[in-house]
Amino acid sequence: MEMDWSVWIGKKVFLRTNRGYIYSGIVKDVESDKQGLILITLTDKFDKLVCFSSGEILEIREERY
Repeated sequence: MEMDWSVWIGKKVFLRTNRGYIYSGIVKDVESDKQGLILITLTDKFDKLVCFSSGEILEIREERY
């Protein structure tokens, strides 16, 4: 069963990628294509847009505002 990534839209999250990057910010958008690629876009704590695929995510959890 695959995760419904759209549940994260609008939430403040802590996120760690498989490349060792750590992000904290608000999820702005989740897009999926017909091949199954899922792209997540968030605004990080520096107010910069960051986009990556769901396959890069090792950990994601909601943070309190």
